[in-house]
Amino acid sequence: MTSFVTWLGVCLAGVAVYLIQRILKRNPAPFPPGPTPLPIVGNLFDLPTAKPWLTYADWGKKFGTVQHAEISWYRGGS
Repeated sequence: MTSFVTWLGVCLAGVAVYLIQRILKRNPAPFPPGPTPLPIVGNLFDLPTAKPWLTYADWGKKFGTVQHAEISWYRGGS
């Protein structure tokens, strides 16, 4: 029972952090175009590990010369 309560607390805390982050997130200007991020992990699974230049060249054709990728709460732009 204690294990269930602990996991429930961890899950609820995670959901609360995610919702607070989404509510408090205020961008003064929109980010440049880029691949659509997933909740929580952002574009972590979109970032290439092998031959990254091919992925970035493809993104350049799709989104233009300036792109935006997001990993969790970190936002990186190029």
